[in-house]
Amino acid sequence: MAAVVSSEEGIEKLQSDLKKLYQWVCDWQMLFNVNKCKVIHFGQSNGDGRCVYTLGSNVVKVGKEERVLLYKSLKPTSQCIEAVKSANKTLGMISRTFMFKDKNTMLR
Repeated sequence: MAAVVSSEEGIEKLQSDLKKLYQWVCDWQMLFNVNKCKVIHFGQSNGDGRCVYTLGSNVVKVGKEERVLLYKSLKPTSQCIEAVKSANKTLGMISRTFMFKDKNTMLR
């Protein structure tokens, strides 16, 4: 997630968006590793740590650098395509393996 934050309202808006994102992943039981999440402040006046963001009850760490693959077209990279292929293989295996695919069985 990326956002331009230049005011207190912007900080509150981004935190609100993070709260909604966290609620969505909890609702869909697709939790992500909060310890791997980072905030990177760009610009000279943004690295002072005045913005503390949280995901659930966890404070998101402030990072100085992160490696990101991003193409000009903003289309999915080959890394994303491979992740989707792997997930689809797993879903296919689950579909072939389980006879009863009701919600309670699948959530276990």
